Amino acid sequence: MSGKNGSGVVITFVDITRIKVGESSIRRLATVVMDSNDAITAYDLEGNISAWNKGAKKMYGYSEAEAMKMNIRDIVPNDKKAEALDFVHKLKEEKEVSSLNTQRKNKAGRVLDVWLTVTKLVDDEGKTIAVATTERDVTGWTKDD
Repeated sequence: MSGKNGSGVVITFVDITRIKVGESSIRRLATVVMDSNDAITAYDLEGNISAWNKGAKKMYGYSEAEAMKMNIRDIVPNDKKAEALDFVHKLKEEKEVSSLNTQRKNKAGRVLDVWLTVTKLVDDEGKTIAVATTERDVTGWTKDD
């Protein structure tokens, strides 16, 4: 159907079922992350914090608003700063970083033993652009816990 100028109408039907299911899954996953008892953080390759969940607030004592103005180095004890920089460099070089036992410090300055899991965040081309971590306070745990 076209007029003198060649214009017409195109009607496209899209099955939105998969889109709705995907959105629902993303909402559930976001809730799990935000409400996790473990600290979940994200930061850019310079260490500027961009995500801070309820578990991080509870574990470290900083509100999300406070954390968004911080650098991840602010919660790393001085003797662990080189270790933290090392795994960021490894991620930049596309190397694997294994989970590790390390330490972090809370707002009161108390040093915590943590089990740290590192995940690289990538752009559409697969280039590492940020770091996400999951941290569990294991202070006082024994091997039998």
